Amino acid sequence: MSEMKQRRHGLSSQLGRVLRRIRTPLYTLPKEDAAGYCRRLAVLLASGMPFPEALLYAAEGVRRLTRAAIRLKEAVLAGVPLSEALAREKFPRTAVQFCLLAERSGNYPRGLMLAAEALEREVRETAARGSTLYPALMCAGLLLLFVLFSAFVFPAFEKAFSSLSIPLPPLTETLAAAGTWLLTNIVWLLPVLGAAALLLFFVSRLPAVRLRLDALKLRSRAERCKIAVRFCRMLPLLQEGGATLPEALTCSAELLPNARAALGIQRAAARLLSGEPLSRALAMEKIFPAFLVAAIAAGERSNSIASLLQSVLPALEREREAAVRRSSAVLKTLLLCLAAAEIVLLFAALYAPILTLFASVI
Repeated sequence: MSEMKQRRHGLSSQLGRVLRRIRTPLYTLPKEDAAGYCRRLAVLLASGMPFPEALLYAAEGVRRLTRAAIRLKEAVLAGVPLSEALAREKFPRTAVQFCLLAERSGNYPRGLMLAAEALEREVRETAARGSTLYPALMCAGLLLLFVLFSAFVFPAFEKAFSSLSIPLPPLTETLAAAGTWLLTNIVWLLPVLGAAALLLFFVSRLPAVRLRLDALKLRSRAERCKIAVRFCRMLPLLQEGGATLPEALTCSAELLPNARAALGIQRAAARLLSGEPLSRALAMEKIFPAFLVAAIAAGERSNSIASLLQSVLPALEREREAAVRRSSAVLKTLLLCLAAAEIVLLFAALYAPILTLFASVI
């Protein structure tokens, strides 16, 4: 048992060091290109083509990948792990993580194919969320218009009505006062807001804060299904590569994008080593949908966890896609309601002075 713990700890430390070296760059290769490259590379390797040649031929026909493929070949021939070489070439983090999985399992074609499928799913989800882009841009444009009217138009109304000794409607008067305050204090307001945004950005990258934020993400059904799909794909592949269940759990945890889920699986692996059933350990962490935990419990009884994880994958993927569509629809509705509220408020603030002026003349 102590030898198993040492192997698990050594593997975890190794993967941790690799992942810490992989920084998420400001620019990454487009996911469509990365997915196509991983898919072609997986097919070529499965056909028996030598690794260096496959790295070059997988980039054929994609100009932006040609030079990167040459550098990948040179790096691999120099002894650099493929995962680290992909990270240097700014491949998406998902591709790098699944390549690490392939290195650990020894099954490069399967790991790279899983990387391609994961990247293609991310592209589809981004397209699904793209339906909220137009309402978001409309809200942002209306908000900017609102600020401009408050800063320039409504104060002009205030001066004109003051010269006529006519009281300005309360809504317009409030917005005019807000616009005057904004113009007066904009010199220090913009640097303060910029500094606050930078501070929030760096604070959100702290491990403790990231753990809390990822824990909040796990309250979303879509996030739990996303983590479950990734877990169900990784664990069987690691076990096929010869890893024991505790080792496979630790590796899976290291390669998950959610820090809270990774911590939960590591704790479940520790409980498994102490003799507790995996299903009960995972149920205590509350990071997976209940039916996945039930499937793992059934797999423990039949000693076929890996095959049962493969069988629940289609249901998990459908549920994940449905959850993404639902969340996108809710967000789109909220943004449209916000845009409508901005329009109503803007028109009320504009027309109230005009109606007041007509009433005073009549």
